[in-house]
Amino acid sequence: MSDEIVFSIIMPAYNAEKYIKESIQSVVSQDFISWELLVIDDGSFDKTKDVVTSFDFDNRIKYFYQENSGVARARNLGIEKSRGEYVAFLDSDDLWVSSKLSRVYLELVDKPTVGLLYSNYYCFTDDRNEKVEAVHYPYFNDSMYESLIVLDYIATLTAVVRRTVLIELKGFDESFFGTEDWDLWIRVAEVSEVFFLDERLGFYRIHSGGISKNIERQIRQELAVIEKHRVKCSDNVYSAAKILLKVKQLRGLVSARDIRKNFVLALAGLIALVIQNARGALYLVKVLYISCFLKKY
Repeated sequence: MSDEIVFSIIMPAYNAEKYIKESIQSVVSQDFISWELLVIDDGSFDKTKDVVTSFDFDNRIKYFYQENSGVARARNLGIEKSRGEYVAFLDSDDLWVSSKLSRVYLELVDKPTVGLLYSNYYCFTDDRNEKVEAVHYPYFNDSMYESLIVLDYIATLTAVVRRTVLIELKGFDESFFGTEDWDLWIRVAEVSEVFFLDERLGFYRIHSGGISKNIERQIRQELAVIEKHRVKCSDNVYSAAKILLKVKQLRGLVSARDIRKNFVLALAGLIALVIQNARGALYLVKVLYISCFLKKY
């Protein structure tokens, strides 16, 4: 293997002092050594910088600061600074298994037409009293691109993308908040192959500070992604995506214990969508495995 960097790992961080040390350590512990870790501090005002610079003994770890501009801009800055052939993503509260990079490398060198590789992973809670196996099947139907428009089933901590593809696509769309990764996976699937590695190579942390906890904002952002790609997908795919989005909204309302007017209206809207878009509903069934659907949502 040459001295060139193989993997650039981008880790955005915002007030991440509580978890980031463990996340960085999971990178340092990799059994594959040709990597650089680019930590992009998105305007933190806690001790994030102190924690990161405590790893100064490893010159593969680089710290960059930007005024608070959001995770999409932070990741794009990381892409701009990256030098590796492949770009991997790890948030400042998630973890990798020690063989993550070595397993991914073996697959990618053997599959030169793959632009994006993703894998399975585990979920765990803050107190680690519970570890739940995540169920993310690769929804292979006629089109990976269309399947991704229906549902984002690629977890960012598992994704590795060829840097040339990221440069071609100009990185993340900074107009999105919390769904910029989903939009990028869709665009990658449009121009290159996507490969699913059925191994659990990471740990996704579930805690109250996650940006996806604001259900209504998340729904609006997901709708924006669907509408962005509306022109390039079939009516069935579009309808299936809208139906699933309405289901998510219903689940969010139930979780919030709102079983009054808004819930009734959302339920009525879902029924109307299914009736008006029977083919979309059938397509949704085709794309999703019921067991995964029930576990994930």
